[in-house]
Amino acid sequence: MNRRLFAATAALLAIAVPSAATANAATKKKAPKKPVKHVRTVTMPYTNPCAVTLNTSAAYGPGATGCATGYQVTTSKSERYMSVTITDATGQTVPVTFIEDGANDPWAIICGKSTNIAIAPNDTYNLEPAFAVGDTCPISATQGTITVKLSNLP
Repeated sequence: MNRRLFAATAALLAIAVPSAATANAATKKKAPKKPVKHVRTVTMPYTNPCAVTLNTSAAYGPGATGCATGYQVTTSKSERYMSVTITDATGQTVPVTFIEDGANDPWAIICGKSTNIAIAPNDTYNLEPAFAVGDTCPISATQGTITVKLSNLP
């Protein structure tokens, strides 16, 4: 009788123990996947400033632009951040105007470098090398490259 009881108990344990482990594993949630940062780089060479703007410590404002469409960046549906670096032949930090295409406001001046600017997806932005009148970024763009990095994460 002890053998039958032992055999029955062993058989029940053989069925119950793996079922309990499987049930416990099924109730645990998987950790969500971490988002992957995607970066797209756009470079735009320039040879002369093609925009003029007021850029002082007291005020800044729009000016005039004569830039071609070659200084436009169009974002994709997943790009939400933009970092801009201006490398000028003078080695100085020079201004670039930053404006959403088709809008006169907000108008901003990037002096040398700006990182993780929040942007709208599926939009176009103008980045134009400028001659700035004022004291916050007084060296004019001469010749160099505007490098834009667009990403989905900061």
